[in-house]
Amino acid sequence: MNALENSFLPRIAIACFSPNYGGMEQDAEWLVKKIKDQFGQCLLLVRAGTWLEKHGREQGVDVRSIRFRGSFSLPGIYRLRELLLEEKVETLVFFGSSEIKTIHFALPPSIKNFVVRHGTLKSNPKKDLLHRYVWSRVTAHWCISDYIMENAKKIYPVGETPLFKSYIALGAKADLLPMPLPLSEASEFRLAHIGRLEEVKGQGDVVEAVATLRERGIPAVADFYGEGSQRALFDQLLNKLSVSEYIKFYGHVEAPYQYLGQYHAFVYPSRSEGFGNSFVEALCAGIKCFCYENTVFPEFRSLGFDYVMVPNLDKDALVSSLAEFWLSRSNQPTYNRDIAKSAFSVDEELKNAVPYLV
Repeated sequence: MNALENSFLPRIAIACFSPNYGGMEQDAEWLVKKIKDQFGQCLLLVRAGTWLEKHGREQGVDVRSIRFRGSFSLPGIYRLRELLLEEKVETLVFFGSSEIKTIHFALPPSIKNFVVRHGTLKSNPKKDLLHRYVWSRVTAHWCISDYIMENAKKIYPVGETPLFKSYIALGAKADLLPMPLPLSEASEFRLAHIGRLEEVKGQGDVVEAVATLRERGIPAVADFYGEGSQRALFDQLLNKLSVSEYIKFYGHVEAPYQYLGQYHAFVYPSRSEGFGNSFVEALCAGIKCFCYENTVFPEFRSLGFDYVMVPNLDKDALVSSLAEFWLSRSNQPTYNRDIAKSAFSVDEELKNAVPYLV
C-alpha cells in the first residue's frame, strides 16, 4: 500500500516560495497531500501572504509561512533555518529555482536530502561559479517529464547529482474527472481550454479556430478557464473576428477539470509545456484532446494515450483536425481513463521518488 513504512520515513517538508498562482503552486499542494496520505506526515513551507498559503490552509494542509522579499533574504535565511530545526525536517523538496540562494544558506546539517522538483521550462543557463555553489547541497533532481529532465541538464549545474523522472499523479482528482460529452447527437461543437490567459498557452489560436469552423458551417463554441495578463487583447480579438457570442471567459475557477463533462473536445495549442497539468487532466478524463507537436506533448504518445497532435503552430491543421472530429462524430477516447490509472497513479509517482527522500 505505502511505498515505505512510516517508521522509516524522515520528516519531510515541501517548500514553494512562489508568490504566483499556477501549475507549480498547485502541484506543491497536491504533493504534500499525496505524501501525507501515503506516509502520515508532510509540511508545506510557503512565502507569507501568497495564494499558496491561503489555499493550503483552506485545503487543510499543514502550512508554515515565512515572510521575506525577493529571492535572497537574510531574514528569510534565519527564519527558514529556525523552522527546519524546530520541525526536525530531514528531507526538503523545493519547488522552484530562484529562492535556492536563500535555501542554501538556511539548510542546517540535519538536512539529509535536499531534492529540487523541476516542473517549469527554463531558458537561461545557471552554471556559473555562484550557481554551482548555491546548488551544491542538492542531492537529487526530481523531474516531472522526460522533456523537463533534458531541460534541467542543460540549464542547471547538475554534475554527478542524480536526476529522476516521476510523473505528477492524479491523486484524488481521478475520482472527480467526469465522462466527456458524446458527439453523436450534438447540435453545437463545445470546446474547452484551461490555462493562464497568456500568448504562450494558445487561447488565441482556439478563438481563431472557432471563427474558421463557423465560417465552414460547423457550430463551434469555446469556453476558457483561467486568468492572466492577455484578457484585454483576447477581447479585441473576439471583436475583430466577430465571435464574441460564441466565446466565454470564466476566469479563475476552482478545480476546472470538474467541468470537462460539458465539452466535446479539449483544445490546448500551447507553445511550451513542461508537463501540462490541464492537458493531462483532460487526457485522463477521456475527452478528445488536441495539441501542437512541441515540448512535452509527444511524450504522452509513448504512454499509449489517444489524442490529436498536429504540426507545431499549424493553425490550419488544427482547424482541419477539429472539423474532421465533428464531421465524423467519432466516439470519445474514454479508454484513456484506464491508461491514466497506471500512468499517473500515486503509487507510481512516489515509488520513483522514495529512494531520494529517505
